[in-house]
Amino acid sequence: MSKLSIDTETHPIAPGYAAPRQICTTWSDGKRNGIIHVRDAYKFWRRTLRDQSTTICNIQLHFDAASVCATWPDLTDDMFAAYEAGRMRCGVVDQRLLDITNGKLQKKGYSLAGQMKRHFGVERAKGEDTWRLRYNELEHLPVEEWPDDAADYAIRDASNAYSLSNVHDENADLLRDNTRQAYASFALYLMSCRGIRTDRSKCLALICATQKELKRCHKLCVKHGLITDKGKKSRKAAQLRLVESLPKDTRKRLEDTVLKIKAFNSRREKQARSQVQVNYGLSDKDFGRAQRRLDKLLAKDIDHVELLRRWTKSGWPEDLYRDMRSLVRKPRPFQALGVGLTKTGQVSVNANACRASLDPVLKAFATHTSANTLLKKAQRMLLGASIPLQTTYENPIATGRVSSRASDAPLIGDNFMNFRRGASALEKEEHIELPGQRECIIPRKDFTFCSIDLDAAEMRAFAQLAYWELGWSKLRDVLNAGRDPHLALAAKSILGIKYSEALRRLQAGDPEVERARQYAKIPNFALLGGGGWRILPDYARAAGITLSDAEAQELYKAFHETWPEVAEMHKVFKRYIHKRYEHPLSKRIRYIDRYAQACNNPFQGLIADAAKWAVCRLAHAEYTSRGVLRGSYSVLFMHDEVIFEMVNEWRSEHAWRATKIMIDAVQEYLPDMIVKAKPALSLCLMKGAKTVTHPTKKDRDGNPLLLVYGDAA
Repeated sequence: MSKLSIDTETHPIAPGYAAPRQICTTWSDGKRNGIIHVRDAYKFWRRTLRDQSTTICNIQLHFDAASVCATWPDLTDDMFAAYEAGRMRCGVVDQRLLDITNGKLQKKGYSLAGQMKRHFGVERAKGEDTWRLRYNELEHLPVEEWPDDAADYAIRDASNAYSLSNVHDENADLLRDNTRQAYASFALYLMSCRGIRTDRSKCLALICATQKELKRCHKLCVKHGLITDKGKKSRKAAQLRLVESLPKDTRKRLEDTVLKIKAFNSRREKQARSQVQVNYGLSDKDFGRAQRRLDKLLAKDIDHVELLRRWTKSGWPEDLYRDMRSLVRKPRPFQALGVGLTKTGQVSVNANACRASLDPVLKAFATHTSANTLLKKAQRMLLGASIPLQTTYENPIATGRVSSRASDAPLIGDNFMNFRRGASALEKEEHIELPGQRECIIPRKDFTFCSIDLDAAEMRAFAQLAYWELGWSKLRDVLNAGRDPHLALAAKSILGIKYSEALRRLQAGDPEVERARQYAKIPNFALLGGGGWRILPDYARAAGITLSDAEAQELYKAFHETWPEVAEMHKVFKRYIHKRYEHPLSKRIRYIDRYAQACNNPFQGLIADAAKWAVCRLAHAEYTSRGVLRGSYSVLFMHDEVIFEMVNEWRSEHAWRATKIMIDAVQEYLPDMIVKAKPALSLCLMKGAKTVTHPTKKDRDGNPLLLVYGDAA
């Protein structure tokens, strides 16, 4: 199959843009380069997209693909067909996949300029004096009359992209899923082009509520000495208050750990460690390796002779063992009830720790600490009342998921993955419900929001992996039987009753069963990823539940009794530490370097690949000429949930069709699981929107007629 690098130059991108229209197309096949004015580029693109023997590549290919569809809408079907056939390669996706495979994913440097500098040491000029953002000045001139530097700059983009694709091809055996990941980047970019709108009155109410809340928090912090009269934060006062809010046993553990850290950090101990390194010629890395090996051996139930035998067998001298045993041991990191310690032994009073304390004054301190960020976010939401807010999606990240961030200037955006109700409502007075960011977001005129959330997505992915590896899974049995896994855990291991009895009592409003089910959520959400019982109190506190150590241990035991495959799978996952893990079906590879990664990455990565494939199938249904969702648009993607703007005339039919598309796509990755999802219609972005149907009426597809949940208020 031949390869062709194609790049486009477009009109400057304006705030609230749809995909920009093209001005010229440049291309390179490695031997020849060319430039074509937009007036003459249509036939070139149509011929190339339909040529089944040609693979198209470029850096940020999704941008060029969208500009082609915006310039010539009748090529949209051909564009999607090329993506479906796996003939579209994005240089950003390729490089990110290779870095993930090697455990070296970077925060930046994936642009054309960044990769050229990285691989060839070439600096690419991108300043205002270049033609990069000025090609609209040449739109009405034939290419032959363009300045030489304008044509050269555009052609060089295609030529450089081709050179980079050759670099990526050197590791082609590691690019297992690159064309489908490129497809996902294209579908996500179309979401970004669409953007979302906000309601002006609600945004103003959010700004007003945020300002009022910040004033209240400042006043409360001054009253209790966390902020001085001069407006300076007193972290020492906050630390003392945070420590006092802890239970006695946790406080005692904290104090012991602080003493150990201070002893470890003392000048004498640092000198002793340095002397050991000098005596044996150990680098910091080698010393750390020796320390970890010693810790593992000391944790084993073996006698001194066997310990020394294993130590020397690892290649370390016996004298080094004795010298290292005399050093003060580095304490394990302290983490309980959201409280953590810095390297110097100081109690961390970051926002998460203060909120987890449940202390109203510390919550106010957390809010005040984030005052500028909270107010800027509220003010940014107001801009969406006039032009669409947009987000930049980064795909893939190391976990296989997608991250989002505010778009670069002059674009406007926010991190739509992390909407929290009432950033200003961390502490409510007189039970006043303050507005949240989500509620400010509204659909366009003649549209209704629809949210489709995959039910228990990560639990189903874990169960699928267990079934593949072990040939059985209790969690799979429960989920495929249509049972609630939280209620199943509560019934069996907390209440000691049958599931049917627990379900009957739950439906009758039995508070004991409701409480047990809430307790069961804590380990179900916390322990699939390999955590121990000590992390359960933190999860519980976030849900407003206080767990003692004894209760946490009981929950931990109950979880593993109900889902025995979890411990077995953690043993399997543990084998991949410091190795490359290949994801089933997608064959995407990630280098694993920690236990937590080993336990979380397989099932999180599996559902991430499945959800992104669902996004691709949805985009195909929305934008192609025969798509069953024509007229409706997906606008936000949040891991395993998609938000749509459904055209009012077909909102019920399109909502059910989109749900089926998502389920079918995910089912390809979870073939032994029954995948479930339900659509919910709303007039603003709601966290708790539920599926509501008419009791008797059907829509034109024969499905129950969907009704709007709640209202805009």
